[in-house]
Amino acid sequence: MLGLLGLLACGGPTLTELEDVGLFCRDTTDGELIVDFGVCLSSSCDTLLEATCSGELVGDELVVTATVRYETDGDECTDDCGRARAECRLPTLPDTEGLTVRYGTQVVPFRNGIPTCDL
Repeated sequence: MLGLLGLLACGGPTLTELEDVGLFCRDTTDGELIVDFGVCLSSSCDTLLEATCSGELVGDELVVTATVRYETDGDECTDDCGRARAECRLPTLPDTEGLTVRYGTQVVPFRNGIPTCDL
């Protein structure tokens, strides 16, 4: 679900909130799941307010949900690109055999199905 909230009172900042968008991957260093929201943040205009990710075990499926909130203030922004990412808090997984991971519309096997992060 994509929610976009524009708060344009007197030319003020715009608040953007995105949910379950972008891609998820496995960090090769520690094996954690990371969500990259696919958002390019300008250091001169954008302020990352919150980036969260969590997982819930539902039967044989790990359901990952993630939200990012950021504010944009200004209309002439630098061309640099800071990525909005979140590390996922996951429940204890007793056995990953046959487990799938669902994030938004993406569904992959837990074992050998999650791409590694290109950080």
